[in-house]
Amino acid sequence: YNIIVWGAKGGNGGRVTNGYGSHAGGDGGTGGYVECLFDGTEGDTIFFLIGDVGIDASDCVGSGNNTCCGQRDGQPGENTYVSFKKDVISNYTLLASAGKGGSGAKMICYRTVSAGDKGINGGIGTGGNFLQSGISIINIGITKCSFGYCDGPGRVLIRW
Repeated sequence: YNIIVWGAKGGNGGRVTNGYGSHAGGDGGTGGYVECLFDGTEGDTIFFLIGDVGIDASDCVGSGNNTCCGQRDGQPGENTYVSFKKDVISNYTLLASAGKGGSGAKMICYRTVSAGDKGINGGIGTGGNFLQSGISIINIGITKCSFGYCDGPGRVLIRW
């Protein structure tokens, strides 16, 4: 079997708009991506916990130059787990970690604003039972568009 696992995207940082200008928050980080092979046999059971996208931060919009609000960062996404046991998080075999939230646009009160930074990208991780699992990793990285799916919620695709 070919198993492909995507971690969820982090939420976007909030935009700041005032009399000095408008700047976007940073994009949420991209989730991790792992493609692997598994020699399954009849009766094997694989459990998944699919991560959700991080929540976007709210924007701050002011009517003049006297707008003052704090930096509003996006929330991190959730990891996507693969396991051979029901207690998926505690006994995961493989995970694609989610992207972190983007930072909100920055504003010094009554001054200029600057754009937020992109969130940190996710990666992959292996659990304590990985070496005995029969899974072979063939490709890792960050989420890329494949099989009609791009950056967003976590996903698992199994092909045989």
